[in-house]
Amino acid sequence: MELSVPDEHTATLGRRAASYLGSAGRRALARGDLPAAARLLQRAAATLPPDDPDGIELLIESGEALVDLGELTRADEVLGTAIEHALASGDVVRADGARIVRMRLHYETEGDDHGTLLQDIEQAMKEFESADDHMGMIRASHLLVLIHWAAGRHRSAEQAALTYIEHARAVGDHTREIRMFSALATCSTYGPTPVDEAAARCAELLDQVGGDQKADALIRASLSRLEAMRGNFEEARRLYRRSRATLEEFGWKLFAALTSIDSGSVELLAGDAVAAEAELRKDFETLDAMGERNYIATTAAYLAFSLQLQRRYDEADVFVRFSEETAAADDLTSQFLWRQFRARMLSVEGAHEEAIGLARRAVELTDETEETESQGNARLDLAHVLARAGRTDEARDTYEEALRRFEDKGIVVLAADVRERIAALNP
Repeated sequence: MELSVPDEHTATLGRRAASYLGSAGRRALARGDLPAAARLLQRAAATLPPDDPDGIELLIESGEALVDLGELTRADEVLGTAIEHALASGDVVRADGARIVRMRLHYETEGDDHGTLLQDIEQAMKEFESADDHMGMIRASHLLVLIHWAAGRHRSAEQAALTYIEHARAVGDHTREIRMFSALATCSTYGPTPVDEAAARCAELLDQVGGDQKADALIRASLSRLEAMRGNFEEARRLYRRSRATLEEFGWKLFAALTSIDSGSVELLAGDAVAAEAELRKDFETLDAMGERNYIATTAAYLAFSLQLQRRYDEADVFVRFSEETAAADDLTSQFLWRQFRARMLSVEGAHEEAIGLARRAVELTDETEETESQGNARLDLAHVLARAGRTDEARDTYEEALRRFEDKGIVVLAADVRERIAALNP
C-alpha cells in the first residue's frame, strides 16, 4: 500500500497539470498563438500516461497546430506518436482521428493520390459516425474540403465545410466552427457564384467571425481576389496585405505562404507582372523551405506566368517544369495551369500545333471543374495560341467562349480585355 500512494498522487498531479496546460493550450489556439498552443498541448500530453485518451487527443491537437505553424516534420512525428499510443491502448477510433490529420499533412506535403484518400476517408467517417465521434468527423471533413478544392469541386467542398461546422457546433468548439467559415468564402470565390454575390457573402461572413483573426484574414484574402475581378485594385491590395500581415503576425506560416495564390492573381488582373512575381516568388521559397509539395505546384505555375509576361522565358520554363513535375495527378488546378503556360511558351517558340494541343487539354481539364474563371482563362490562353498560329476564326470563337464565362462570373476586368482582343481580330 505504501508504494501505491505516490503513484496515485503522481497520477492525480499529472491529470491536474494536463487540465491546466491543455486549457492554456486551447486558449492559445483560440487567440491564434500557434507556437504557444503547440508547446502547451505537448506539455499537457506529457503529464499523462501514454495510453490516456485525453493525452492522445492533446497530441493530435498539437499536431494540428504544428501543421498550421508550418513545422511539418515535427507535426509528422507528433501525430505518429499519437497513432502509436492510441493503437497500443486499443483505441482504434482515436488512432483513426490521428491518422486522418496525418493524411492531411502528407497530402499537403506530398500530394497523395486523391482517389485513395477519398476511400480511406469514407471508411474512417463510417467508423466515426458509428462511434459518435464528432472530432473524427471534423478532421475527416477538413481533409475532404482540401481534396475537393484541388479538384475544383466547390459545391462538394462547401458541403464538407458545412459538415465540419455541424460537428464543431455539436461539441461546442466555437473556434473551429468560426474558422471553417473561411472555406465558405473560398468556395464562393472560386466556384460559379457570381462575383457580386460572392463578395456580399464574404462581407456577411466577416461580420460573423467577430474577432477571430485567422478566419478574418482568410476571408479577406478571398475578398481581395473578388475586388480585383471588379477592377477595385487598391482595395484588393489593401485586403491581401492586411491578410498576409495578420497571418504572419500570429504564426500561421503555411496559410501566410498561400497568400500569393490570391495576391498574385490580384496583381496579374491589375496588369502588374512584376508585383505578381514578388508575391509569388516569396511564397514559393517559403513553401519550398517547409517541404510543402501540394500548393507549391500551383504557386510555381502562376510564378511562371508572371515571368512569361515579362518575357523572361528561360526563368519561366524552370517553374513550369517544376509545376509539371510536382503536381499530383488529381490536382486539376496545377494540371491545367502548367499546360496553359507551357502552351503559351511553345507558341512563342513557333511550335504552334503542340501549343494548341496542350491548350486544348487544359480547357478539357477546366471543364471537369466548377471554376468558371478557370474555364474562361483556359479558353483565353487557347485563343491566344490559336491567334499566334494564324487561325483567326477559331481564335475569335474561343475568345467568345471565354467572354461568356467571364460575364457569367462577373469578372469585369477580364471581360473588357477579351472584348478588346475580339475587336482587334475583326477586319
